[in-house]
Amino acid sequence: MILTKKPASLYSNMCKTAIRIFLLFFVFSATAFVANAQSGNFTFSFKNMPLQQVINEVAKKSGYEFVFDAAYLKGATPTTLEIKSASINEVLDAVLKNQNFSYQINKKIIVLKPKNVTQEQAPGYIVKGRVIDSIGQSMPGVIVRVRNRPHFTDR
Repeated sequence: MILTKKPASLYSNMCKTAIRIFLLFFVFSATAFVANAQSGNFTFSFKNMPLQQVINEVAKKSGYEFVFDAAYLKGATPTTLEIKSASINEVLDAVLKNQNFSYQINKKIIVLKPKNVTQEQAPGYIVKGRVIDSIGQSMPGVIVRVRNRPHFTDR
């Protein structure tokens, strides 16, 4: 009796097909997991909690890191709210609703910054110095302007 290689190749093709199906399933599962982790549904309950503790709790449960100037928290009011199954954006919108902060998310980092400051509230700066050219000579008649601001000087 002579055996041919057909049954072995059939077995080999079945293994390859099973591996492909497994890999496709794995890729789709991993993609769904990553999408769910990024959109995230978070649940929080805060009762008259200082903003610093709220930020710590959100960072701990969400895996996001917060970056902000600690001086901003001096004027923050305590937070009381209940959040169920909300995205990180919805959580931050609710937490910062009555605060004087805005936020920006970049990957897994949340940057807190003061809400837009009007020109009247903006601190004044006195800039002193001289403008020189590439060889170190003073340049008379130069006007210095702060980028994206209406203020300038010609002194």
